[in-house]
Amino acid sequence: MLTGDIGLIKDINERLVLNLIREHELISGAELANITGMRPSTISSLLKELQSKSLVINRGKGESTIKGGKRPFLWSLNKDVGYVVGLDLEINQAIGVVLDLESNVIQRTVYHDQQIKKPADLVKLTREVTEDLTVKRKIPLESILGMGIGISGIVNADKGIIITTDVLKQEDIPLREMLKECFDFPVFVENNANAAAMGAKWVEKSGNVDNFMTVVVEVGKHVGGLGIGLILNGGLFHGAKFASGELNFMLPTLNSELQSLKGRFSEGEILSKQQDNLDAIDIHFIIDAAREGDTIAIEYFQRLGQTIGQGIASSVALINPEKLIIEGDIAVLDEIITEPIIHAIKKEVHTFTSSSLEIETGAYGRYAVSIGAASIILNDIFKIPLVTSNAIKTYF
Repeated sequence: MLTGDIGLIKDINERLVLNLIREHELISGAELANITGMRPSTISSLLKELQSKSLVINRGKGESTIKGGKRPFLWSLNKDVGYVVGLDLEINQAIGVVLDLESNVIQRTVYHDQQIKKPADLVKLTREVTEDLTVKRKIPLESILGMGIGISGIVNADKGIIITTDVLKQEDIPLREMLKECFDFPVFVENNANAAAMGAKWVEKSGNVDNFMTVVVEVGKHVGGLGIGLILNGGLFHGAKFASGELNFMLPTLNSELQSLKGRFSEGEILSKQQDNLDAIDIHFIIDAAREGDTIAIEYFQRLGQTIGQGIASSVALINPEKLIIEGDIAVLDEIITEPIIHAIKKEVHTFTSSSLEIETGAYGRYAVSIGAASIILNDIFKIPLVTSNAIKTYF
């Protein structure tokens, strides 16, 4: 016979009510009782407990129902009780964000020309970016509930160890352990594509889809690659050894493609002015050119999209996701990049699979990974405990 853990049941009920308030944004105690099946007195007690922790706010009385009666008190999440930080660590670059508890982005910054040559540089950079983000918004460090870090490569997310990454030559970097001396709040380390998938689930509101795939595309002058993040049955899928989605598929570098197209720059209204100045063209320049209608820039992304589609087609066929979300800098291109991708996929997979696949671009472009990394903390905060009360983390 199993004996119920009263403390665990209370924690479960609190998390359940907190999640419902978060999802509905504004809700009454009566509605919470109706949805959960709990007694109104139980809901009232839980709301008082959450209010004592400053997690929820009483927003006053709402309108009476059509049956009349007392006007119900309405409750909302206290989004400013704490904040979460998300970092995207890349080659020579770091991108940082701060989110409130409603997943609103309240601060974001890109840090260029970051030299990362050894693990200690990762620690130093993480400290500097976190301090900069919080100082700009005047957020005390004690209000930070946790930090998520996204980085390319294979990451043991359970232990916070970077097994291998193209950001550094070293392997098996215990980044979470190294950061314990710097921060009092929890730190999670995750593969960048997996982080982006969590961001799509939490912030971009793809949570209504239980099976979807994110593709993080990175294209630089000298590097090019992609990674896949998977949400399966509503949860993040890591694989047996945290290597799910690591295709080892290289995209053509920007420099190699520009050299190939250079002879036709005169056909483009914008790129024609840069025919003798290829060094001035980075991915953001060519994205802007494509959005302004430059024919050669558009052709570049058509070729890139076709290559991406060919590279992920087998994964699409294997997983059969409901949705495919393109993340990264190129996400701002919308149909310019999604159309050649889906066209290439259709050539490689069964018609039934491709016809049921919805493809879209993420809403946050270059910030997708850092926002997703922060979302990992939100997911952990609001996660309803299933096993023992010892497994519940204390954030508040």
